[in-house]
Formats: sequence, C-alpha cells, structure tokens
Amino acid sequence: MLGRMADDDHNPYAPPAEPAGAAKAFSEAIDDGPNDFESERRPWLLCMVLTFVTLGFYPSIWLLRRRPFLDRQDADTQLGTLLPIVTIVLSAVSIIVVFGGQEAAGLSRLFSLAGGITALIANFRVLAILRTVSSRTGRFLGFSTMGTFFFGIYYLQYKINQMADTPARAERPRRKKKRKKREAIDAAEADAEAELRAEDEARKLLRASDPPPAP
Repeated sequence: MLGRMADDDHNPYAPPAEPAGAAKAFSEAIDDGPNDFESERRPWLLCMVLTFVTLGFYPSIWLLRRRPFLDRQDADTQLGTLLPIVTIVLSAVSIIVVFGGQEAAGLSRLFSLAGGITALIANFRVLAILRTVSSRTGRFLGFSTMGTFFFGIYYLQYKINQMADTPARAERPRRKKKRKKREAIDAAEADAEAELRAEDEARKLLRASDPPPAP
C-alpha cells in the first residue's frame, strides 16, 4: 500500500490531490459561492465613504472582492484577478512616490494615470458582464456607458443593487440562441440552393421543348 501511495505521488498522470482543511474551505467559498445578486448588495453611498477613508484604494478593493461573484456569472466576459491587482499596485506606487519630493511628482501622476486607465478597463468589463446577465435572465435593465465612465464602481454597485431588486424572468443561454441562428442561416441557404436547382431544371425543360432549327 505504501508503494502505491509513493507511485501516486510521482505519477504525472495521477489526479491532483484535493486541498485539505482551511484551504479547501476557502477554495469552495470562492469558486462555489452564491450566484444571486442579493449577496452582493451594498449601499453605493457607503462605497463613496470608504473611498475617502481608504485614500482612494476602495474602488480597486471593490473590484477584487466582486471578482469571484462576477466570474461565476453566465457571461462571455470575465473580470479576472489581474486588473484589480494591477490597479491596487499602481495606486499604491503613485502614493508612495509622492513622498519622494517634487522631483517625483511627475512620476506619481504617471502611475496614477496608469492606475486610472486600468480601473476604467476593469469597470467596463464589469459593465459587459452585467449587461449580458441582465439580458440572459430576462431582467432587461438599461445600462449607461457614460455612467460607468464618470461614476465607476458607484454606478456599477447601483446597478448590482437594481439587479438584486429585479427578479429573473427567464434564462436565455447564448449557445441556444447561436444554434437557432445557425439553423436559420442553414435553412435559408438550403432554400436558396433549392431555388437555383429549380431554375436550372426549368431552363433545361425549356431548352428541351424548343423546336429543332429548320434545315
């Protein structure tokens, strides 16, 4: 039995071992957490207060904390971990560089601008996820690109609260929609080919019925 366990440890084709204890519980909580928007309801005014308290770090923290929930949604776009982490790092570096004196002010503005652009990209990814989920679940809420651009996570949190207040009416998977669209296109192409074949047959019949030329 010990020999078999040793072979499994060194076998590259053996299934990966399951995480144990706290690591397993944490993994399940992240990957298999609640999928309803009620669990993500937050007062958007509180988000603004936390932004001031954390010296501007909270929007990045908000993105990182919402990431597992958003990536579990049935959407083609995912937020991922990279963008929120990069935003936090750039924001932290921009604040640290400020203490370097007047000479580092330009560098601080550069890091701050890079962090703002990264956060903007992440915000629009969240917007794309919310739009897709709203459409596929039959909520059909309106979303504003300008609201996301100017108000960022505060607008996104407001829309998440609105989705929590709006019950899902129907699930409309994108794959089925694509399949139906593909079937409709195939049927139209088949009809067009049938019409062409019918026209060819009609021309052949007309040619066959024409009288032969006089000698």
